[in-house]
Amino acid sequence: MGMLVRGDRIVWRSDEMWWGYNHPLQLGPPSTPPTDPAEPLQLPVMPHTFTLPVCADDILILASDGLSDNLWDEDVLDEVLKFRKQDGWGFGSSGSSLSSSSGSLEDAFASLNTGPSENLSHDAHILRRKAFAGMLSEALCSRAKRISEMRPPSTTTFLALLFFLVVAQV
Repeated sequence: MGMLVRGDRIVWRSDEMWWGYNHPLQLGPPSTPPTDPAEPLQLPVMPHTFTLPVCADDILILASDGLSDNLWDEDVLDEVLKFRKQDGWGFGSSGSSLSSSSGSLEDAFASLNTGPSENLSHDAHILRRKAFAGMLSEALCSRAKRISEMRPPSTTTFLALLFFLVVAQV
């Protein structure tokens, strides 16, 4: 799944990559290798390619079906907006501002900006972007995992309860 977030909205999202319903496209080798070693592997003929115009401060999310199966687009956007609202990550209200907030981590990043070298400022900006990407990735994965662990009661338990209720009413 690919998603491009600009500002506070999703401006592009790729289609699901499925062979059929509930059969996601597998990027690994085929599950049954060819019997003849000389036989070439059959690979997809037409890969999915996209050309997207991007702007400064856009966030491009590339994820497996584990994310898109467990989080709605609105949930992904919610996590992105939570991180964007924090100052100090290079997404301040003044475009690509490097302002910092009062948090200790942000202060540490801001202290990287104090120095005569313009290159140090650029390095601090890159460090902030990488930290933002890593923390956002972790937040998205954690939220998807929490959702995946919230399983409804099993079918067997549900049918047993339904049978009990029907018998109890008779």
